Amino acid sequence: MSAPGWTCITVIGAECTGKTTLADALGRRLGAPVVPEAARLFVEREARPVRRGDEPGIVALHLAERAKAEAGAIDSRARYLVFDTDLLSTVIYARHYQGSCPPSIVRKAAALRADLYLVTEPDFPFEADDFQRGSAEDRRAVHELLLDALRRRKWPFVQITGSATARVDEALRAIDGL
Repeated sequence: MSAPGWTCITVIGAECTGKTTLADALGRRLGAPVVPEAARLFVEREARPVRRGDEPGIVALHLAERAKAEAGAIDSRARYLVFDTDLLSTVIYARHYQGSCPPSIVRKAAALRADLYLVTEPDFPFEADDFQRGSAEDRRAVHELLLDALRRRKWPFVQITGSATARVDEALRAIDGL
C-alpha cells in the first residue's frame, strides 16, 4: 500500500518486456525515485543465474533499494515512487523457476503491495542474456502467472502494450486515473 506521502506504482511483467525502460521513463516524467529490479542487481552482483534459495538475498536487496528510494522521495517531496518490479515478481518467478517460494516472502509481498501495477505485455522482441532470462515460452507463462496472481489478490492493475512511447502514455493515463 501507499507509504506516507506518495503513491506506489510498480511496473511488473515477464522477462524482456520493457519493464526497466518503462519504469525509468515514468521516473523521469513523474519526478519520482525508481526502485531498481532487485533480481537484476542480485544477478549482476553474484555473476550467475538465480538459483533456489536466492530469494532471501533478492528480498534483502529489494528492501534496501526501496529504503533508499523512500528516503529520496521524502527529501524531494515526490508524489510517486516507481518500482521496476517488486516482491510479487519474486514470488511468481520463484514458483515458476524454482517450484516454490518461502511463505515469509509471500507475506512480505502482500504487505508491500503497490497502489497500481502496470503489467508489461510480452509484445517486445525477446532478447536472451547470459544470466537472468528464461525463454520466449517462459515469458508467456510468467506473464499469465502474474496476471492470475493480480486478479486473485484483487490488486489494481493495467496491462500496458505497444511501443515504448505508447507504453509511457498509457501508463501515465492509468496513473492519472488514480
